[in-house]
Amino acid sequence: MARKPLELPTAIAQAFMADLEAYKAAGPGLPKDEIAARQCRALREYLRPSDGRLTMVDVRKLMDAMAEDLE
Repeated sequence: MARKPLELPTAIAQAFMADLEAYKAAGPGLPKDEIAARQCRALREYLRPSDGRLTMVDVRKLMDAMAEDLE
């Protein structure tokens, strides 16, 4: 059975995309960690209990993959 995709409010999705651009432009280390931590906290509010735990590492992997696609 296919799962219903996660639906985020427009403002949250726009903030994620803005942070993705900042993540892409940031140097390695702390700036990227701060962006990923901020988005991890924001996204956790919209997860279903069955989605499991979201970590900052998960968000960094997601942002790394998405930043590559934007290039």
